[in-house]
This record gives sequence, C-alpha cells and structure tokens, in this order.
Amino acid sequence: MLGITRSASRAVRNGVRCWPLAVGALGGWNWKASFKQRRGFTVLHEDEHLLVIDKPRSMPVHGGSKVDARDTVIGRLNDGRSDGRPPLFLVHRLDAATTGALVLAKSRDVARLMERAFARNRVDKTYVAAVVPEEKEKEKEKGRMSWRSAGVIERDVGGKPARTLYSTVRTLSLSSSSPCSIPPCHVLELKPETGRTHQLRIHTAMALNAPILGDVRYGRTRDAAQRAWLEVLEGAWREWEREQTPSSPPSSSPSLQPPLFLHCKTLKIPFIRETVDALSLDPTLFTRVDAPLPLHFVLLGKTL
Repeated sequence: MLGITRSASRAVRNGVRCWPLAVGALGGWNWKASFKQRRGFTVLHEDEHLLVIDKPRSMPVHGGSKVDARDTVIGRLNDGRSDGRPPLFLVHRLDAATTGALVLAKSRDVARLMERAFARNRVDKTYVAAVVPEEKEKEKEKGRMSWRSAGVIERDVGGKPARTLYSTVRTLSLSSSSPCSIPPCHVLELKPETGRTHQLRIHTAMALNAPILGDVRYGRTRDAAQRAWLEVLEGAWREWEREQTPSSPPSSSPSLQPPLFLHCKTLKIPFIRETVDALSLDPTLFTRVDAPLPLHFVLLGKTL
C-alpha cells in the first residue's frame, strides 16, 4: 500500500479529471525531518564503512563527457574534502532519473568488497516502478509477453543474460467518470538478480510491453496511455504546488521532462566484518535500508 488518503472533492486539470490535493492528506510528508542531511542529501544509513543516501531524481551519480563532475552525487559529497578526510567511493550505480537508496564506501578496500557483492547478487535489491501496459494490439508483437501480474523476466540486455523477478503491488485506475478512457497503471515490485545497465527499464518495456511511466528513452511517452497518465500527474503536481504556496500564482510552464517512476526502495546489505588484515562479508547478518517514496510516487497514489 502506498499509504495515501484522498480528498473529498475532485478537480479538472488540463481537461482530465483528477484528485485535488490537500496538505493534510499527504500524512507525514515531512519525513526528511527525521533523517540526517549531508550536503543536501538525505542520509538513510551510516556506519564506519558505508554511507547510504536517498538519491534525488535528475542527478547523475558520477561525471562523464557531457556531465560536470561538480553536479553529480559523488562530486557534491566529496567537494571540500581537502581537509584530510578520505573521499567516498561509489559501489553501484543508479540512472540519473532513478531515485532511492545509493551506497557509497568510506574506503577503497570497502568499495572493492561491495562492488563484488553487488556484482555477485549478494545485496538484495528491491525497486518500485509504475508501468502502463501498451494497447492490446501492440502486445502481440513478436517477442513480447502479454500482461501478467507476477513472474520472471529472462531476457538478454546488452548481449548478456539478465534476470528480473516482478510482482504487482497495486493497480491504479482513474474514475470511470474521467472525460477519457485511461488504462490502469500498475505499481510493480522489481528484484533484479543481475546488474545490467538499464536492465529494469529494458525488461519492463521490451519483455512486459509495459514501459515505466515517464521513461523517455525506452518508454513511449507519446503513447496515448502514458500521455494521459502524465497529464493527470502534471495536474496533481500543479495542485500540490498551489497548496504549498497558496498566495503565489500557479506555475504556467510545464516540466521539461517527466519524472521516471523507478525507485530503489530497499537494500539488504551484508554485514562487513573487519579483522586485522582483511575485510569480509557475513552472509548471515544484513543491514536493511529503506528509502521513502519520492513525491511523484505520492502524487501517483493520489490519482485514485
């Protein structure tokens, strides 16, 4: 359950009927107040070896040919560490548009240990994604699966074997009184057992024929169903903005890019044991880290 209540009346935004928001209906939205902050990032867990933050959307984790390293997660966290503190090291990756739990190591030795743990599927990962299956006539294309609520996806990604477990957590439907017929949106729990680049985005789009909502690369944001849901969510977003600043005029400019509805929700990280001359992972003990759902998922739940 997304744990969201709905308000008592409706509103029409962008010609599509949707639920208006009330601040009280968000029920404890100020969850960040209970977490430490580190250079603008919410700290989900910290110990002597690891730091786990809640990665925001639209931020790369590291630099590249077209990305300034200072505008990345690792760049911001390591900025100003010339005071003798050791740098932090990435041990896995999240796409720039993906939100949720991101693990960093406090030493190079721990980074190597954790990189191997992620590569060998020693870290249990659970993602949440919102998908919209495409129209039925498109589901018959060769190599595409018809919609099933749970199962296993085994499909090569980048020429390498890839495997993902998935199950449906919730199915969201708009009211039948909506001015247009909009297919349901399914909230999935995804457990990747391999770590290929863009694996979850490719598996949902290509194997399930149900692209992740807001995926401009592998999804089809111009598809009628995706476009309808994104219009509803844009209306919900504007309503939320208006509730936060009731004296300000409503924003007139749409977002340049819709949010990607893919969130790394839970990690189960093996406990690190340290001896005089070695580090190792204890397969019997785990640290569980949970990342709260970001605002765009909360707004999705309020379209019921």
